[in-house]
Amino acid sequence: MSSPFPTVQCTSFPTSSPSRRQPKRHRDSSTLCPRSGVRRTSLATDIFRKVTITSSIKQVVRRILLEERKRSDACPRATQDAVLNTKNRNKAIKKLGYGPANPAKPGDFWEEKAEMWDGIPVNEAKSMLCGNCAAFDVSPKMLNCINKGIKGGEASESGKDTIKAGKLGYCHMHHFKCAAKRTCDTWVTGGPIKSDKRNKNE
Repeated sequence: MSSPFPTVQCTSFPTSSPSRRQPKRHRDSSTLCPRSGVRRTSLATDIFRKVTITSSIKQVVRRILLEERKRSDACPRATQDAVLNTKNRNKAIKKLGYGPANPAKPGDFWEEKAEMWDGIPVNEAKSMLCGNCAAFDVSPKMLNCINKGIKGGEASESGKDTIKAGKLGYCHMHHFKCAAKRTCDTWVTGGPIKSDKRNKNE
Protein backbone atom coordinates (compact mmCIF):
# COMPACT_ATOMS: atom_id res chain seq x y z
CA MET A 1 0.00 0.00 0.00
CA SER A 2 1.43 3.38 -1.02
CA SER A 3 2.03 6.06 1.58
CA PRO A 4 -0.42 9.01 1.64
CA PHE A 5 2.47 11.35 2.39
CA PRO A 6 4.58 12.99 -0.34
CA THR A 7 7.82 11.23 -1.11
CA VAL A 8 11.02 13.01 -0.19
CA GLN A 9 14.43 13.26 -1.78
CA CYS A 10 17.79 14.06 -0.22
CA THR A 11 19.94 16.87 -1.47
CA SER A 12 23.41 17.84 -0.30
CA PHE A 13 24.14 20.89 1.82
CA PRO A 14 27.43 22.10 3.35
CA THR A 15 28.11 20.17 6.56
CA SER A 16 29.12 22.12 9.63
CA SER A 17 32.23 21.51 11.70
CA PRO A 18 31.94 19.10 14.70
CA SER A 19 32.27 21.97 17.15
CA ARG A 20 29.23 23.71 15.77
CA ARG A 21 25.67 22.88 16.58
CA GLN A 22 23.77 20.84 14.04
CA PRO A 23 21.27 22.78 11.86
CA LYS A 24 17.76 22.97 13.19
CA ARG A 25 14.76 21.81 11.23
CA HIS A 26 13.36 24.54 9.05
CA ARG A 27 9.77 25.33 8.37
CA ASP A 28 10.07 24.53 4.65
CA SER A 29 9.35 20.82 5.12
CA SER A 30 13.09 20.05 5.04
CA THR A 31 14.58 17.47 7.40
CA LEU A 32 17.94 15.78 7.76
CA CYS A 33 18.51 12.32 6.35
CA PRO A 34 19.49 9.91 9.12
CA ARG A 35 23.25 9.41 9.71
CA SER A 36 24.25 11.76 6.92
CA GLY A 37 24.90 15.43 6.51
CA VAL A 38 22.21 15.60 3.86
CA ARG A 39 19.05 17.67 3.88
CA ARG A 40 15.87 15.94 2.88
CA THR A 41 13.33 18.11 1.04
CA SER A 42 9.79 17.15 0.24
CA LEU A 43 8.92 16.79 -3.44
CA ALA A 44 6.06 19.26 -3.03
CA THR A 45 8.48 21.91 -1.70
CA ASP A 46 10.88 21.38 -4.60
CA ILE A 47 8.09 21.75 -7.14
CA PHE A 48 6.83 24.90 -5.44
CA ARG A 49 10.29 26.45 -5.57
CA LYS A 50 10.72 25.62 -9.26
CA VAL A 51 7.31 27.03 -10.15
CA THR A 52 8.04 30.22 -8.18
CA ILE A 53 11.39 30.73 -9.93
CA THR A 54 9.87 30.06 -13.36
CA SER A 55 7.05 32.54 -12.72
CA SER A 56 9.53 35.20 -11.63
CA ILE A 57 11.59 34.73 -14.80
CA LYS A 58 8.49 34.99 -16.96
CA GLN A 59 7.51 38.24 -15.23
CA VAL A 60 10.95 39.72 -15.85
CA VAL A 61 10.85 38.70 -19.54
CA ARG A 62 7.37 40.20 -19.97
CA ARG A 63 8.56 43.46 -18.40
CA ILE A 64 11.60 43.63 -20.69
CA LEU A 65 9.48 42.95 -23.79
CA LEU A 66 7.00 45.64 -22.76
CA GLU A 67 9.78 48.20 -22.32
CA GLU A 68 11.26 47.26 -25.70
CA ARG A 69 7.85 47.67 -27.34
CA LYS A 70 7.41 51.10 -25.75
CA ARG A 71 10.84 52.18 -26.96
CA SER A 72 10.21 50.94 -30.49
CA ASP A 73 6.88 52.80 -30.65
CA ALA A 74 8.25 56.06 -29.26
CA CYS A 75 9.35 58.96 -31.46
CA PRO A 76 13.07 59.84 -31.51
CA ARG A 77 13.77 62.56 -28.94
CA ALA A 78 15.15 64.98 -31.53
CA THR A 79 11.83 64.99 -33.41
CA GLN A 80 10.08 66.31 -30.29
CA ASP A 81 12.85 68.46 -28.79
CA ALA A 82 13.79 71.46 -30.96
CA VAL A 83 16.83 72.31 -28.83
CA LEU A 84 18.27 68.81 -29.11
CA ASN A 85 17.50 68.68 -32.83
CA THR A 86 19.29 72.00 -33.42
CA LYS A 87 22.27 70.88 -31.36
CA ASN A 88 22.64 67.68 -33.39
CA ARG A 89 22.15 69.53 -36.68
CA ASN A 90 24.78 72.15 -35.83
CA LYS A 91 27.19 69.37 -34.91
CA ALA A 92 26.60 67.81 -38.34
CA ILE A 93 27.25 71.18 -40.01
CA LYS A 94 30.54 71.78 -38.18
CA LYS A 95 31.96 68.25 -38.17
CA LEU A 96 30.28 66.43 -41.05
CA GLY A 97 29.87 69.10 -43.73
CA TYR A 98 26.05 69.06 -43.66
CA GLY A 99 24.72 71.44 -46.30
CA PRO A 100 24.42 73.41 -48.42
CA ALA A 101 22.86 76.07 -46.19
CA ASN A 102 20.66 77.17 -49.09
CA PRO A 103 20.21 74.37 -51.64
CA ALA A 104 18.99 76.95 -54.18
CA LYS A 105 22.33 78.84 -53.90
CA PRO A 106 24.96 76.20 -53.08
CA GLY A 107 27.99 78.25 -54.19
CA ASP A 108 31.03 75.95 -54.45
CA PHE A 109 29.56 73.44 -51.95
CA TRP A 110 29.25 70.58 -54.46
CA GLU A 111 32.70 71.14 -55.93
CA GLU A 112 34.19 70.81 -52.45
CA LYS A 113 32.14 67.68 -51.77
CA ALA A 114 33.25 66.13 -55.07
CA GLU A 115 36.89 66.75 -54.15
CA MET A 116 36.35 65.38 -50.65
CA TRP A 117 34.81 62.21 -52.11
CA ASP A 118 38.04 61.23 -53.88
CA GLY A 119 37.59 63.65 -56.75
CA ILE A 120 34.37 62.23 -58.17
CA PRO A 121 32.52 64.25 -60.86
CA VAL A 122 30.53 67.19 -59.49
CA ASN A 123 27.31 65.91 -61.05
CA GLU A 124 27.78 62.61 -59.21
CA ALA A 125 28.33 64.42 -55.92
CA LYS A 126 25.11 66.37 -56.52
CA SER A 127 23.22 63.08 -56.76
CA MET A 128 24.37 61.91 -53.30
CA LEU A 129 21.65 63.55 -51.22
CA CYS A 130 20.05 63.06 -47.82
CA GLY A 131 16.92 62.20 -49.77
CA ASN A 132 18.47 58.95 -51.06
CA CYS A 133 20.72 58.15 -48.08
CA ALA A 134 20.18 54.84 -46.28
CA ALA A 135 19.83 56.69 -42.95
CA PHE A 136 17.10 59.07 -44.18
CA ASP A 137 13.69 58.07 -42.77
CA VAL A 138 10.49 59.27 -44.44
CA SER A 139 8.26 56.41 -43.29
CA PRO A 140 4.66 57.30 -42.30
CA LYS A 141 5.45 56.72 -38.62
CA MET A 142 8.50 58.99 -38.69
CA LEU A 143 6.77 61.74 -40.64
CA ASN A 144 3.99 61.66 -38.06
CA CYS A 145 6.61 62.04 -35.31
CA ILE A 146 8.14 65.03 -37.09
CA ASN A 147 4.69 66.53 -37.60
CA LYS A 148 3.81 66.21 -33.91
CA GLY A 149 7.13 67.75 -32.91
CA ILE A 150 6.57 70.79 -35.12
CA LYS A 151 3.29 71.60 -33.37
CA GLY A 152 4.33 70.68 -29.84
CA GLY A 153 2.94 67.19 -29.62
CA GLU A 154 -0.02 67.31 -31.99
CA ALA A 155 -0.09 66.44 -35.68
CA SER A 156 -1.53 69.15 -37.93
CA GLU A 157 -1.99 70.18 -41.54
CA SER A 158 0.45 73.06 -41.11
CA GLY A 159 3.03 70.56 -39.88
CA LYS A 160 2.50 68.48 -42.99
CA ASP A 161 2.97 71.58 -45.12
CA THR A 162 6.28 72.34 -43.38
CA ILE A 163 7.51 68.79 -43.95
CA LYS A 164 6.50 68.93 -47.60
CA ALA A 165 8.07 72.35 -48.23
CA GLY A 166 11.37 71.40 -46.60
CA LYS A 167 11.28 67.80 -47.83
CA LEU A 168 12.09 66.78 -44.28
CA GLY A 169 13.01 63.36 -42.98
CA TYR A 170 14.88 61.99 -39.98
CA CYS A 171 18.56 61.04 -39.99
CA HIS A 172 19.08 57.88 -37.92
CA MET A 173 22.84 58.26 -38.21
CA HIS A 174 23.15 61.73 -36.68
CA HIS A 175 19.77 62.11 -34.96
CA PHE A 176 18.18 65.23 -36.36
CA LYS A 177 15.54 66.31 -38.88
CA CYS A 178 17.26 66.94 -42.18
CA ALA A 179 16.29 68.17 -45.63
CA ALA A 180 16.27 65.83 -48.61
CA LYS A 181 18.16 68.29 -50.85
CA ARG A 182 21.16 68.49 -48.52
CA THR A 183 23.88 65.97 -47.78
CA CYS A 184 26.79 65.29 -45.43
CA ASP A 185 30.20 63.55 -45.48
CA THR A 186 28.74 60.24 -44.23
CA TRP A 187 26.23 59.71 -47.06
CA VAL A 188 25.41 56.01 -47.62
CA THR A 189 23.69 54.55 -50.66
CA GLY A 190 20.45 52.59 -50.31
CA GLY A 191 17.84 55.03 -49.08
CA PRO A 192 15.50 56.42 -48.18
CA ILE A 193 13.55 54.44 -45.56
CA LYS A 194 9.93 54.54 -46.68
CA SER A 195 8.17 51.78 -44.74
CA ASP A 196 7.42 51.46 -41.04
CA LYS A 197 8.48 47.81 -41.16
CA ARG A 198 12.02 48.69 -42.23
CA ASN A 199 12.10 51.49 -39.67
CA LYS A 200 11.18 49.02 -36.89
CA ASN A 201 13.81 46.51 -37.94
CA GLU A 202 16.49 49.15 -37.85
